[in-house]
Amino acid sequence: MQQQGNAISESQLEALVAACVKAAEFSYSPYSGYRVGAALLTDSPEPVIIPGCNVENCTYPDGCCAEKTAIVKAVSEGHRRFLALAVTIAIQGDDHPRMCGSCRQVVAEFCGDQFPIYLVRYRDRDCQMVRLGDYLPAAFRPSILAQDRSAAD
Repeated sequence: MQQQGNAISESQLEALVAACVKAAEFSYSPYSGYRVGAALLTDSPEPVIIPGCNVENCTYPDGCCAEKTAIVKAVSEGHRRFLALAVTIAIQGDDHPRMCGSCRQVVAEFCGDQFPIYLVRYRDRDCQMVRLGDYLPAAFRPSILAQDRSAAD
């Protein structure tokens, strides 16, 4: 498993990759067959891995992406700070997965520009690490809302 940078330890990365691959197995994707898994590593005294999978719905917009599932689970369990995210899609292709823009924005709600995202190729578990700021430049962040409110006063 190849890692770029030292965002998290090799053992943490291995566990994160295993968790996102396992999460893809739980995907509910009867319409697209597109099984996505994500795993989020919390920034806490004892880091925890929170997995998530995509959950489709017959009314397509009402489904939930794997990345959002992991973040919602983490936040609902009291976590707000994160060390890394791993994402995979259960296909055998040569490309690394890509996150949708909506999921990138949800990650930006809680994480800064240097936050590492590991895009995991399912067939061989190869990781491509990207930083959130490169993956979603000029993200809309909570601080922008605070600036907008103060300007209106």
